Amino acid sequence: MRRFILSAVVILFASISVAQSEELTFIVEPYLQLATKNSITILWETNIPANSFVEYGPAKLRQQEASLPLSASNEKLSQMHEVVLNDLTEQTDYFYRVVSVDADGRKIESDVFSFQTAVKEESAFAFAIFSDTQHNKGIRHVWGDNAKLAWAERPNFALNAGDVVEDGNNQELYREEYLKPAAELMRRIPVYSVLGNHDDNSKYYYQYMANPQPEYYYTFIYGNAQFFMLDSNHDLNPGSEQYDWLEKELAASKAVWKFAVHHHPVYSSDENDYGDTNFEASLRGDPSVSSLKTLYERYNVDIVFAGHIHQYERTWPLRDEMIQDDGVRYVVVGGSGGGLEQFALTRSWFTAKVRSAHHFVLINIHKNKLQFQAIDEHGNLFDQITIDKPEQILSSADRAPSAPLIYPAAGRFVDKTEITLKSLWENTTIRYTIDGSEPTSESELYDDPVIVSENTILKARNFNSKGLGSTITSATYTKTEPLAAAKIENVAEGLNYSYYEGQWKNLPDFSQLQPLKTGTASTLDLQAVKPQEDFFAVVYEGYLDIQKDGVYKFLLTSDDGSRLYIADKLVVDNDGSHSAITGHGEIALAKGKHPFKLQYFEDYAGEVLELKYSGPGIERQTIKAEAFSH
Repeated sequence: MRRFILSAVVILFASISVAQSEELTFIVEPYLQLATKNSITILWETNIPANSFVEYGPAKLRQQEASLPLSASNEKLSQMHEVVLNDLTEQTDYFYRVVSVDADGRKIESDVFSFQTAVKEESAFAFAIFSDTQHNKGIRHVWGDNAKLAWAERPNFALNAGDVVEDGNNQELYREEYLKPAAELMRRIPVYSVLGNHDDNSKYYYQYMANPQPEYYYTFIYGNAQFFMLDSNHDLNPGSEQYDWLEKELAASKAVWKFAVHHHPVYSSDENDYGDTNFEASLRGDPSVSSLKTLYERYNVDIVFAGHIHQYERTWPLRDEMIQDDGVRYVVVGGSGGGLEQFALTRSWFTAKVRSAHHFVLINIHKNKLQFQAIDEHGNLFDQITIDKPEQILSSADRAPSAPLIYPAAGRFVDKTEITLKSLWENTTIRYTIDGSEPTSESELYDDPVIVSENTILKARNFNSKGLGSTITSATYTKTEPLAAAKIENVAEGLNYSYYEGQWKNLPDFSQLQPLKTGTASTLDLQAVKPQEDFFAVVYEGYLDIQKDGVYKFLLTSDDGSRLYIADKLVVDNDGSHSAITGHGEIALAKGKHPFKLQYFEDYAGEVLELKYSGPGIERQTIKAEAFSH
């Protein structure tokens, strides 16, 4: 025992000695985030804890070297460093250098770099757009090459539409495969990012990115443009936190140009992510973001950028599922790292340009003119358009207000339902009808929630003090009888499961298969079934306990396919080989236990299975174990 203690002490002192002799170095050299007209954020990482110090100053004429008379610091010892420079001057060039000193007085400093604060509203500016910068093993580092090409254009900033790295929970990937290859670009311009499915909402994403709160969604203004950054891995359906936030921000925006960014595409002509077009129809877009089309069209968003699909696609301007000159353009820019994908065998009605090549996009804006360029990994221009906005769009005076919000947005009810209307504009009034007619300035004035007990179509419109009316928003409410509960006794906790193995692109006919094993599980936790890594399927069966008569909404998220049945009625169909997407459905249920069946299969790569619901007295939540029985 004494020998063991002595050995441990020797090892401890040896470790301390090594730590003390370790040189202070940069793990990640300084890079920029979040530039405004009067501030910027600088981050870097050291191998051991040290303080954070930035020397900086505005560029001056006739200097022999950069002048750095100003400073900002954080004396707290840390390996991850983040310093915000405030009280800067708009559209001004600055030089900076970062310095860190550890507890033993060892010092490290960077070279001198430069940045520019955000430009004035009337000034011209440019930005680059990347997505899926994840490193694809076996090919050269596309992200680094694209970053160098973009830097050669000297943009003011850049956007990243997600899948920043291949595995968001691997810290080394952020250091070596994202920040290091793009060091020249990111030390001189900020990159604004959103989460992709590979980023997995990881703590490392938030460690290395400094976005406005709450970080997984946010907005920022640059020049005469506003950017709306969303997390399409989370709920974006009407009534969700992000959906309501987005509508409020869009309604309040006075920007000339509006851009939205999220990882999953609203429109896509991909070969097999949304249905394998070699033998079946395709959804031609991700269901998890389809509900956003309403907001994008209502508030005249100019371009929506997405990734996820490793290819390039630009749509025609779209409105009401038609090509229209005043519509929204959707651009997939998933070509900055991951292995390339192919397109469906037939052309989509909405496609203007497709290209299976690694690439990035460059946007130049001056007042009401926008120049759009798509550039491949070799620096070749392969797509370009110019957009000229009519002058009247530049004026925000005398604008018609946005349409009012309706809660709930639509749906079925059992006895009666309460409908709430809300205006996002000040000094407006809401007028509504419940007979299907279009509301005018003389229609019923909204003061209190509207109670309906019969089938109803409610239409509402907002009017400002000058009598200008918004577009009309409407919702349909259908009265329905709840499905009777099963008459059953002597149940046990949990669900029965049957486990299968095989390779499928859609859910198989389980009646023709023999399970490899069966058992019970308390919840829908796949790990409780202990499946193999890929190519398996699980069927859960039992009962779902409902505490109160009413309409229940279910959100089923899966990677790959899944289906939810209640009393043999298909409630949510999320079938197909695809990444994590959310399907939703609703059903009226009476109090009691209802037959429950959920089918799931995993093709390859990621695996996700999550079921949430909401109903009378139940806020949206994951279904708890006590609600299941068999």
